[in-house]
Amino acid sequence: MQIQFIVAACLVTLISVAAAYQYLVHRIDGKCQTKAFFVPAFEKLPFILCITTLALAVCTYFYSTLIGQRQFIRALMNAEVLIWLVLLGYIDLREKIIPNALILVGLAFWGVLALIDIFVAHTPWLELLKNCLFGGLLVGGLLFLIALISKSALGMGDVKMFFVLGLLYGVMDTYALLLFSMVIMAVISLILLACKKVTTKTKIPMAPFVTIGFLLSIAAGL
Repeated sequence: MQIQFIVAACLVTLISVAAAYQYLVHRIDGKCQTKAFFVPAFEKLPFILCITTLALAVCTYFYSTLIGQRQFIRALMNAEVLIWLVLLGYIDLREKIIPNALILVGLAFWGVLALIDIFVAHTPWLELLKNCLFGGLLVGGLLFLIALISKSALGMGDVKMFFVLGLLYGVMDTYALLLFSMVIMAVISLILLACKKVTTKTKIPMAPFVTIGFLLSIAAGL
């Protein structure tokens, strides 16, 4: 493993976690304006969350590289997606919403990776676009139908989240992630129901379980 790749991965991960921390702090304070975003602030819970996320993201990168035998871009993508999912999971748990701004961040991240694939890895752009859109539309479309039928079990934010994941990981890996997430969500929901912490009408946020499912998918070789 070349040292410049390690340094680059750690630097990008650190910057991403710092940006995530600033976003969380100013979202909590209700100051999401561009000027306020660059003003340093401190909140204990987001700080602890982001430090933990930084450690997990670095471990994800090294695990993907050393154990999963992934190339630099794929390993770094796994680390960055983990940061993104933790951010979505925390906000979904706290506010029961997945912000469109973070969905746009995910789409922008996919766009950057697509450009790298096309101009650096020389992947044919039509083939890349077809594979990515097939993953995003198939997985996102399935969840969209479920959201329409269930009306309350699944939100449109979850659909958009999996659309982005489908673009990034394709059909098979995204379906594996979805399966892990649904199983974990079902088990924990049953436990909470048995403990009478929730009812059958309680809306349970999905993004935190997707984060856990993503970590399990990484361990399984995503």
